[in-house]
Amino acid sequence: MLTMVSCQPASQEAAPPPPGHTPQAPAQASVSMTIDAKDFMPQDTVSGIAWKPGMRVKDAVEVSVAEAFVLKEYPGMGHLVIGIGGLANNTHAGHYWQFCVDGIFSDRGIDEVPLEAGQVVSWYYRAYGEGPCKKIGEE
Repeated sequence: MLTMVSCQPASQEAAPPPPGHTPQAPAQASVSMTIDAKDFMPQDTVSGIAWKPGMRVKDAVEVSVAEAFVLKEYPGMGHLVIGIGGLANNTHAGHYWQFCVDGIFSDRGIDEVPLEAGQVVSWYYRAYGEGPCKKIGEE
């Protein structure tokens, strides 16, 4: 069965919108972050971080809640998050800020990990390697 579709010739303009119609802006692509320090501070979520092509985790940190993050730069290696919300890495207790993207721990630093629109960066304050994220290659 054939369905006929009518199209306007290119020379005709489209009909104006009906009265009272409010045009909708296109949805802006975004990423979000969750921060989970277990018993040390309340969990937090930052949504709607404007995504841009080429964005990395560090960029998302800088345009969202940068004042809550403490970064330390290691020349030649990049930046390490050493504290969030006043809670610093604790080498004596073995607790560190670690992150994963879409539920998978990262094997690279925040300067290197690219983000795509819709992804979620999750920060966890736990003993090194612990947390709810999967390791790369785990199913």
